[in-house]
Amino acid sequence: MPRVEGSKGNLLITGASGFIGSFLVEEGRKRGYRVFATVQSSNERTIMEKLHLDLYPFDFTRPAEVSENLIKYREHGIEFDYVIHAAAVNRPKRIEEFYTGNGDFTPFFANELKEKHSRFKKFIFISSMAALGPGNEETFEPITEAREPNPTTPYGVSKRQAEIKLQQIQDLNYVIFRPTAVYGPRDTKLLVRIMNMMEKGIEVRVGSPRQKSSFLYVKDLVGFIFRSIEKDQVSREIFNVSDGEVYTQTELNRLIKDALDVNPIPLRIPTWMMMGISYSMLLGNQIVRKPLHLSPYKVREITALNWIIDISKAKQMLGYTPRYSLEAGVREAVDWYRNGRA
Repeated sequence: MPRVEGSKGNLLITGASGFIGSFLVEEGRKRGYRVFATVQSSNERTIMEKLHLDLYPFDFTRPAEVSENLIKYREHGIEFDYVIHAAAVNRPKRIEEFYTGNGDFTPFFANELKEKHSRFKKFIFISSMAALGPGNEETFEPITEAREPNPTTPYGVSKRQAEIKLQQIQDLNYVIFRPTAVYGPRDTKLLVRIMNMMEKGIEVRVGSPRQKSSFLYVKDLVGFIFRSIEKDQVSREIFNVSDGEVYTQTELNRLIKDALDVNPIPLRIPTWMMMGISYSMLLGNQIVRKPLHLSPYKVREITALNWIIDISKAKQMLGYTPRYSLEAGVREAVDWYRNGRA
């Protein structure tokens, strides 16, 4: 694909080689932006060069270099009109890396863009519902943007810190999205793990059957984001986003089983057992300093009973209604899973 000069301006996407980032790149090019992709590793550079994307060196741990590169690009006549910050620290070797990589770097980067690129118009930050925390488990009242944040994980705390600091930057035009569990093709975490187990004959169920969950197909998240970029009047806002529906773990598993055409044996793992496993992994992490994939904090978060999301604010202000049902989204994810995962 030839490199395209975007008629709608220069769009920088951090985390462009990731699951969500890859869909943002595709949509940005389709809509007529000149898309720049951040690169940190040689592997990311190889992926992005194959797509003929403009590259921007980017390393959370070296903020001074990120700032210097903004100046270098400006001196070469390149300034960013829009930035979608999709990159995040989510599996660090040390908990402190959550706070430096998410809580500190995000507002630093936004402020540097505002100060160094005169064309800069809007900063889109992909936060997380983890920054708000689960809802009331007695009333099961839907979670709105007005609810007092109560994050339960270091990751959620770091995302909330980033949100607060962005709000404190004077005259920064930002939009913050808090997506619930995002799924779809190219996601190697959420649904793929469930599908792998089901194809081995086991249907894993975690926590309480009373849990109410929400999901968001990746293309609908992308739809919300680009609507916010192209609505000039939407500024300094936070949106909770999901597909607007409520699901149980049983309903999700049924849709996956139907799409895979399998009939696995159900196996419920109680919360106390998950907690025991997570504490063992935490101890091992402290010894070998490897990325932690499951922590006691995460177990509390994923087994919380109320993840019902109110998206009325996003629908009203952005004029966007999610187009994918969970059934349709799961079928597309399974098709990708079954057909080479390209």
